[in-house]
Amino acid sequence: MTLKCIFIFISVVIILSANTYAQGDYIENCRGGAQAVGGLQINGDADGFSGGISGSYKGIIDFGLAIGYMDIHENGTRATTFSPSIFIHAVKPSYFNTPVSVSLGFVYHDQTTKPDEDAGNEYYTPKKVKADYYIPQIIVYRNYEVNPSTVIQPNLGLGYAFGNRFLEEGYFEGLGEDNQVIFSCGASMFFENNENSIFRADLGVQVDERYTTVGIQLGLIYKLPKR
Repeated sequence: MTLKCIFIFISVVIILSANTYAQGDYIENCRGGAQAVGGLQINGDADGFSGGISGSYKGIIDFGLAIGYMDIHENGTRATTFSPSIFIHAVKPSYFNTPVSVSLGFVYHDQTTKPDEDAGNEYYTPKKVKADYYIPQIIVYRNYEVNPSTVIQPNLGLGYAFGNRFLEEGYFEGLGEDNQVIFSCGASMFFENNENSIFRADLGVQVDERYTTVGIQLGLIYKLPKR
């Protein structure tokens, strides 16, 4: 199993950690919410899909959990990820008289990459690879109201992934660090179905040191009663 497969994998799944797993970027302050989303991620060497849930406390702090799966086109390698996250919506126009909003996030990715069982031979047995990534990031966005029930939200993000990789086959063998800068941009659209229900659609592009990845996803937000 080549390290290229690991690099493709982190390029595909980091895009899941964008602000699309938070809903406090749209929900007004002092109002909680719950959200479910699902989407696809594609680059030149792999494609994958993901799903996640999150909850928002008063529109300021969001907690999320995502899982993802992907296939490498070249050699049949497949991978899964488990990703809890937290976002703090530090600057919102409803609290501060600012032209843009700012969210601070932290995502932990636990990933397992599984080789094709038929890829080995008498001299080589493919092994699973485990990797951990710690990803702080900052996202800047702005809401533009199209009409009373529709909002477009462009966003820019910058993050840094601190990663370590290990062979896993009854023991652990270090493969070294995998640290990289991540830039992302995209846009979200929010459609209010009624006072408490919001449909969202997201398109994002992520650029890191190796790949450019495109992600799309759909989701539903339920706003909790004000307290």
